[in-house]
Amino acid sequence: MDTVIIILCAVAAAAAIITAILSLMALSSVKKEIEKIKDETNETKKEISSIKSDALSAVNDGIKTNGEILQSSLRLYGEQVSTLSASLDTRMES
Repeated sequence: MDTVIIILCAVAAAAAIITAILSLMALSSVKKEIEKIKDETNETKKEISSIKSDALSAVNDGIKTNGEILQSSLRLYGEQVSTLSASLDTRMES
């Protein structure tokens, strides 16, 4: 009878050891998956940052271009005003 109890205890201990080993393996797998998700998250953050930077550059370029167009338009408007003024001066002198 003692032998049966010793064998059952040994089987239970072996089962506990196997369970612990399987748990550690599962934990290791979960840890690897968490690291993979962290890496993917960091990559996604980098991509978002890059897109954000590109968008800001495009907006700044657009603002600069609009400013240049406005400046050019104002210069042309000033030239037209000068031309009209000179034309009026010429007509008034005649």
